[in-house]
Amino acid sequence: MSMILVRKAVRPALLACLLLPQAALSQSQMPSASSGNEIVVTPFRSETSIGQVGSAVTVIKREEIEKWGAQSLADVLRAVPGVSVTQNGGPAGLATLRLRGAEARHSMVMLDGVRIGDPSSTGGEFDFSALAANDIERIEILRGPQSALYGSEAMGGVVNIITRKGKRDAKASVSVEGGSYGTRAATASVSGGTSETDYALSVSGFSTDGFSNYGHNIPRITRNLTAPLEKDPAEKASLSARVGWQPQETIRLDAGIIAMMNNNHYDFGSDSNYLTVYDDPFNRTRNRTMQAWTKGSMDFMDGQWRSAVKLFANRTDRLSGNVGYYSPDYSLFGANALDYRGERYGIDWQNDVKLGALGKMVLGATTETETAYSTNEALPRRSSTLYVTGDASQSTQSVYAIHQIPLGDRLSLSLGGRVDHTEINDFATWRTTAAYLLPETDTKLRASVGTGAKSPSLYQRFSAYGSNLLQPEKNLGIDAGFDQDLFNKRVTASFTWFDLRYDNLINYGQSTTCTTFQNNTLGGCYFNVDRAHSYGFEQSMTVALIPDQLQLKSSYTFQIAQDEASHQALLRRPQHQGMVSLVYTGFERLEIEPRLYLVGHRADSYWDDASFSSIRTRLAPYARFDLRSSYKITETVSAYIRAENLTNAHYQDIYNYGITGRAFYVGAKATW
Repeated sequence: MSMILVRKAVRPALLACLLLPQAALSQSQMPSASSGNEIVVTPFRSETSIGQVGSAVTVIKREEIEKWGAQSLADVLRAVPGVSVTQNGGPAGLATLRLRGAEARHSMVMLDGVRIGDPSSTGGEFDFSALAANDIERIEILRGPQSALYGSEAMGGVVNIITRKGKRDAKASVSVEGGSYGTRAATASVSGGTSETDYALSVSGFSTDGFSNYGHNIPRITRNLTAPLEKDPAEKASLSARVGWQPQETIRLDAGIIAMMNNNHYDFGSDSNYLTVYDDPFNRTRNRTMQAWTKGSMDFMDGQWRSAVKLFANRTDRLSGNVGYYSPDYSLFGANALDYRGERYGIDWQNDVKLGALGKMVLGATTETETAYSTNEALPRRSSTLYVTGDASQSTQSVYAIHQIPLGDRLSLSLGGRVDHTEINDFATWRTTAAYLLPETDTKLRASVGTGAKSPSLYQRFSAYGSNLLQPEKNLGIDAGFDQDLFNKRVTASFTWFDLRYDNLINYGQSTTCTTFQNNTLGGCYFNVDRAHSYGFEQSMTVALIPDQLQLKSSYTFQIAQDEASHQALLRRPQHQGMVSLVYTGFERLEIEPRLYLVGHRADSYWDDASFSSIRTRLAPYARFDLRSSYKITETVSAYIRAENLTNAHYQDIYNYGITGRAFYVGAKATW
């Protein structure tokens, strides 16, 4: 597909994503897709009917995740309104998520209610490419500032990944997949339980011969090469286990563990000379992440008060080789091994108190410690001095409270607040929400306003570029919208307007705070200076065009995200982004879903070797067409085929990073 055709196709298709639900809504009064009894956990830190939630929340269930057989959660989340995902190259390349224009470091990711991410990375963000999309029960995406609930980092919102809990009926499943780029994948899981216990266990493995993370399927680069780009293979594996024990109705113990491995090869390209591609056997990354948690809860006062204590810990090891990197004394240039270890551990005590007609209170306290340790040595290892480039830690103590207040059967209000204390600063955040149900028209009106904050990361404080003068980044966010059902729930639609203003953002560059020799030599340091503004609207819709046979799904996000001082667009935030799909189930046992992803213009930047500086650029819009088809062979065995980028569109998530060409994958799954 030529770039001209893509540009012509993206804008009207994105417009269609927006207008389709509005056309449906114009035919009748509005209802609420969320006025039912579905239970969610993330919006109030405890089980709550989604009809009482005043914030914008999206729930992705296990069935949807399994249908697409996605290789990582990054692929699953691309269709969610308000979510922007970018990936550095192939399936094992760094994949980060932004909510409503926030930086990746401003979007909290939790696994079974425990914050996960790498404390040794620049901003502490989570790499979604590491986590396989198997044995996940549901994903809850809560948008808007949520620091009043979850503390530092939850400025743009929260993504809570909830793993499957076993039930009494024992179940097992095995799946295999193979396809383009020499891809092989397999998963296996078992779950079950008794009246007192439950368990769930899953393992997965993935490998691919891959394609070049630099320049693959980008004609601007490939047409000038004198030799083909080298393939960058990758391997991933994961193990997840969860157990529960309930010896009596008022007492329950749960524990979970997950381990993830992600190996990736990569190479470098010089944008000032596309004929030069730097590939070397030392260009490798090896990431290891492990998380463990245990939780005990007890009910008192005939179930009116539940007290729960959760202990948690996670650790990420990133090992990489790098060509052209410097040693801390600036004397060593060449192939270096860069090792990073980030750890997070702590304890959370939460109390849920039912107050009858006065609603429900959630009261709690958390203490959390983060550590980061990094080294640098020449390759091969143990051939020269090992430099310790970082060794730091910081602790945070927090208290929080949320009050849910029902006013009659229609109106639900909430008010929450939190105070976080660290060694260098304290910050307080708050949030209030309102949800109003109109059962006569199946409508839910909702609104929320709140503040967010993020403490400086360990890297921003203690690295060679760091500063202990940094203050927390802060924001204020407001949104309002409605959820609607129409025509006996044949149409469900959701619309949200949002506005977020960021202050005290941490930037890197030259400043009067850069006082050390290293800061000035390396070009600058981190300091508080930036202000940003992100606003727009998001919508999603599902329409049963032919009941039980043909269903239309769409989502669309319009967003303006810019720096307040320069009025330039923030990097990698598309102004227009949408998805349209059709799900056909008209043939017995067969399901077919074509899906079109549409992404508008984005700003980006790259490092230019000639000028030795960062250059801003503009990425062209694109349309990517995927297709999946599954067939249920028997009651226990099914097969599927998944096609990605069927039109072989040439586009870039990130400037100069390769993307998949036309690719096909075939798989089978047995469940019993």
